[in-house]
Amino acid sequence: MSHHALQRALVVALHDPGFADAMRADPAAALAPFGLEPAEAAQLLAVDPRALAIDRLRGRRVLKAIAEELKGSLAIALAEARRLGFADDFFASPCFRAAVIEDRHLVLALADYLAAALASGELASPSLAGVLAIERAQAEVRRDADRDPPPGLSLAPGIRLVTCDAASLAALQAAERHLFELSLLPHIALCDDRPALELPAVEARSLHLVVRARGGEVALDEVPEPFFRSLGALAGAAARAPLHRAGVADALALVGLRVADTDRLVGDLVADGYLVEGPTGAVGA
Repeated sequence: MSHHALQRALVVALHDPGFADAMRADPAAALAPFGLEPAEAAQLLAVDPRALAIDRLRGRRVLKAIAEELKGSLAIALAEARRLGFADDFFASPCFRAAVIEDRHLVLALADYLAAALASGELASPSLAGVLAIERAQAEVRRDADRDPPPGLSLAPGIRLVTCDAASLAALQAAERHLFELSLLPHIALCDDRPALELPAVEARSLHLVVRARGGEVALDEVPEPFFRSLGALAGAAARAPLHRAGVADALALVGLRVADTDRLVGDLVADGYLVEGPTGAVGA
């Protein structure tokens, strides 16, 4: 018997009082996604409900740990929602539960939660989508930098491509400055005249960013649109099937790009760390 399923169900019960209540009202339905053995379910149901609720700040500590990577996005979201309960509700969301069941990073689950709030209309801040795209990409590349590349040509591990409106970086910086100001004197939160989060207006112009992990740091490189489109075309082709040098011209042609010397282009992209060539990358060259 593996105890991982029991541990996952316990984590959800500790952070989501609604799940703990549902688990006792209808154990079969509530616990079905976890795939517990009958003995494991009985063991979980035997836990005193008071023990699950004794630490009322457990969720806040988790949020503090994971929000650092999404601090701009969460600041913008809470400035709009105007209630801390919006952050607490993350633990009752399908995003949190799925992350626990699937052993996914909670910071990415929080990003999913914010994206879902945007998609449903619960949040509508025009700055949030771009800031969230940047911060999510930063979180992903930190966890992707040591990944083994697939066969053929592909984006280098630790790279994400992000398109957002041109004011997104300024909005992220504004949110970070605002949080820093509040951190100087946390008592500000008690004041009716506390400073408001001021964000720049959204711009129609798009920003094309390559987000990549370098030596433990994350860099944001603004690149020209044709270059960005080239990387996107090669990444898309590599996601569909192993991409070899002989197929680069066709992959670029699909997005309206023509390159006279694709072999030189590939060599430059590999040398600059944008692409890697896996073990069978030379096949078909």
